[in-house]
Amino acid sequence: MPAEAAATDPDVLAFSEKLDRWRAKIQAAEREIADSATTDEDLRNIPDELEELRQTIIDRRAKLRPSLEDRRERLAKLGPAPKDDAPRESDEIAEQRKQLEEEVADIDGKLKQADVLFVRAGQVIDQANEARRDRFTDSLFRPVPNLYSSILPTALETLPQQFVRIFAEAEERIAEAWSKGVLVFGLLLIAPFGAAFAASRFAPRLAPSASRPVKPPVFRTGASR
Repeated sequence: MPAEAAATDPDVLAFSEKLDRWRAKIQAAEREIADSATTDEDLRNIPDELEELRQTIIDRRAKLRPSLEDRRERLAKLGPAPKDDAPRESDEIAEQRKQLEEEVADIDGKLKQADVLFVRAGQVIDQANEARRDRFTDSLFRPVPNLYSSILPTALETLPQQFVRIFAEAEERIAEAWSKGVLVFGLLLIAPFGAAFAASRFAPRLAPSASRPVKPPVFRTGASR
């Protein structure tokens, strides 16, 4: 049983609470790694979070270490318990030695638990990195849809829908023209034919005159007079 003084020491008590939090955080990280629903971003954050936790363990452990050394030093000053054939020591000294021994065992045990969690956090970091590598390797060998297995069937599947949309738009425009009057609708239908007729009639007249043959000029000489 731990000594009452060690159990009520603020530093020891705070360290005990930290141990529980560190252990819970490491266990949560292990569950995330094992869960296939965990995103790559979460896996990437696990090593950073656990590295921060490991540094916290180092700092907290360094703060508690002097308490252990202090009790060990006081215990060493009391010396070992006398042997059976030696003179009996006072009850006060015996009780003090027993209390210090329990406190030393309690604090030393908590520091060793912190060491175990420190190592365990490092192992979980390796597991997270390995899980990321495995996911990356799987993504490299995952089959990629090609033209014939995915793109072409999808295009053929949507082709009838495209025709339906084109006809629907044409029908909508015809209905809109009809709503504006039969005359306008007729003009819209005749306009292309009229434009073609006009082009066939006036295009030859607009042709350049250079295309017609030009007669060479005739010069009269003096002998012809």
